[in-house]
Amino acid sequence: MTVHRAPGLLREQWVENASGVYAGEHARFVQAYVNLGSGFILTIYEAETAEALEEQFEELGLPFEEMHEVQFSQSFAEMEGMLKQMGKI
Repeated sequence: MTVHRAPGLLREQWVENASGVYAGEHARFVQAYVNLGSGFILTIYEAETAEALEEQFEELGLPFEEMHEVQFSQSFAEMEGMLKQMGKI
């Protein structure tokens, strides 16, 4: 998971960069959460190593502020199922 800040990013710029992100050679794009107004972007990628993801961003010219490994994800439905199974709800 990476955090990017791009104040003033326009939707057109996002679209323009999408093909490079889609075709990434070192990491596979999974999801993005974007607030164009504030320029806050959270991206999810799958990569063999942090270095591979950094190389991907370097090739794209996409700076990032933070990078964190995600150990697991959980949807609301999955959380609900877990809590029901444990007798918590």
